[in-house]
Amino acid sequence: MAGVAIGLGNVWRFPYMMGQYGGSAFLIVYLLIVVAIGVPALMAELALGRHTKSGTLGAIKAAGLWGGTGWGWLLVVIITMAGALYNVVVGQVFYCVVKYAPSIISDTAVPDLQWSQESFLVQFLFVLVAMSASCIVLGFGVRAGIERISKLLLPLFALLFLVIIVRVLTLQGAGAGVKTLFVPDWNQLTPQTLLGAVGQAVFSLGLGGTVMVMYGSYIRKNESIPRYAAFVAAADVGAALLAGLIIVPAAVALSVDLAAGPPLMFE
Repeated sequence: MAGVAIGLGNVWRFPYMMGQYGGSAFLIVYLLIVVAIGVPALMAELALGRHTKSGTLGAIKAAGLWGGTGWGWLLVVIITMAGALYNVVVGQVFYCVVKYAPSIISDTAVPDLQWSQESFLVQFLFVLVAMSASCIVLGFGVRAGIERISKLLLPLFALLFLVIIVRVLTLQGAGAGVKTLFVPDWNQLTPQTLLGAVGQAVFSLGLGGTVMVMYGSYIRKNESIPRYAAFVAAADVGAALLAGLIIVPAAVALSVDLAAGPPLMFE
């Protein structure tokens, strides 16, 4: 569950959403929404999955909701569209690893960022790489595949985050970025900030009546759903803060526009 919550929503989306919606003012609103809306919604989806022992289609139909089958198929279509977005961005991550690795291990100049202007075939190739990696993990199932790889990768990501944070904080001007991250400017608090924070909470917690319902079907009757939901939310928020401590101070120190939007992490 933490593995599905921690990912693009935190590392890629959260920092640029902060940049677009008022810095730490957005962060505070986001935290309040996670506690007030995100955790209860997460508990509801996990409880629905555990009670019905089904995925999205079976759970919504078994719950007796009006038009349950239709709503279930709509949610499946939406998560498929979201998966398409995820595959493109993860493919760009793989592409950047290949393109920029020579600059990291040698003294060659870093090439200009043109990740969104590459040919369709190049993008398609790296999307296939991302999808293939996912399919290999999925082929082993939830416990032997997803759970096993999450237990390996999540601690590794946390360690890498801490190493990068230490490096970023040594950059000249990084202190101003830390201030941007943690000192709120309430003048930037707008209705758009609220809407952005709600969207970020739903996006990053994996809500939407699909994945968390399916994972909930694996929870035993004697296990605590509130404990699971609180743990996932805490891990999700912690990862977002770690990602923010990487991206925001680095962007400020290197004069990268925080409002750059989706390309921010790549820049």
